[in-house]
Amino acid sequence: MAQAVLVQELSTSEVIHWADAEVRLERDGSLMRVVRGRHLVVELGWVNVSTADPSLVTDDEVEHSLTTNAGRLLQRAAINDGWRSRWVLVRDHAGSVQVGERLRVRPGPEYTLWSWSAGVSTVIVVAPAHAASPVLAFRLEQGYLELAEDPQESSAWVEYLVAPEGTVLETGDRLVTVLAGHWYAELGDVESRMPPWSMETQLDEGVSWLADLADCGLEVPDELVVEYADGQVSVDGPPGSHVVDITNPRGLSRVELEWVPQLEVALHKVVDAALDRAEPPSAAEAFCVQMAADRNTVWLGQNGHDLLDVVDWESSDSLFAAAFALIRGRALGEGALVSDGLRWLARRPVGLGYGRVVMAGFLASVSVGLDAQSRCLEMLSRSAVGRTA
Repeated sequence: MAQAVLVQELSTSEVIHWADAEVRLERDGSLMRVVRGRHLVVELGWVNVSTADPSLVTDDEVEHSLTTNAGRLLQRAAINDGWRSRWVLVRDHAGSVQVGERLRVRPGPEYTLWSWSAGVSTVIVVAPAHAASPVLAFRLEQGYLELAEDPQESSAWVEYLVAPEGTVLETGDRLVTVLAGHWYAELGDVESRMPPWSMETQLDEGVSWLADLADCGLEVPDELVVEYADGQVSVDGPPGSHVVDITNPRGLSRVELEWVPQLEVALHKVVDAALDRAEPPSAAEAFCVQMAADRNTVWLGQNGHDLLDVVDWESSDSLFAAAFALIRGRALGEGALVSDGLRWLARRPVGLGYGRVVMAGFLASVSVGLDAQSRCLEMLSRSAVGRTA
């Protein structure tokens, strides 16, 4: 096991070696960063703290005594068979306070962040955007974490609530949060550290969610149906996302289950709504309408084609704009429309879904006899921007 060595004390940070990486801690306690080579892997920080110089610096740990609106925050970062970050929020003021504290996690520009489950079983993974390894995974050893809000595709960071909504601290109460970080060769190796019931949470409509929840309590929304068979819990529900609460001796875990309808069913609902309106559909709706027509799920007729012809897809910022232009151009055999869609793509930064749309563009170009191979290869070779790759 690699030994942690404090290599230097800078004017603004403390630096600790961790295997072939470094943990850099701002001297004022505001941020912790993991850096590998020249690349920032991840940055962690408690939101809205009053900073202070470290209260303890040794060869393998750094401690700070910070303050927040809720009370005193004791922060400790240590290297011991991994990287452990520990926060203890102490209500040292008179009176009670509702906990609204948050922990912010920001992946480096060449990394992307994954988050599984919520509550006491949270697992956070920071993985390279363009390689299989190394992967940094954090397991919550003590405490509670839940996404404060759904991050957007362009989000540079995510924030986690450190206690369930409505949690109150009385004078003298303590709230402890401990994250343990370890390196893994690839994303698949992290699975062994995750609760088995947190893996298969996206299901086709009509497929039951099965879990071994021995010694656990289960609370589900009214629209879900729970049955017990062969020592397992079976949960069924309508299409959409539903949060179930699992309670074990460690505390509360919140798991989001999603039942996905068959593609034709989902397309039909979108198409019916889009064609029933007088105004032109959005780029995403237009894409769904054209896809449904290509799959013979709906018959457009002249009115439907007229509606698609006036879609102002070029003014949209969504990737569905290019996706619609490409699928529409392919259906009509119009090379100019396919070329316009590729030109729109070329002006956009690489992000979530970009590569799939470029590949769709290449296939569309082949079908209409357009030579776009070099253009598509150039777009596929670009580096991703931010955490959305």
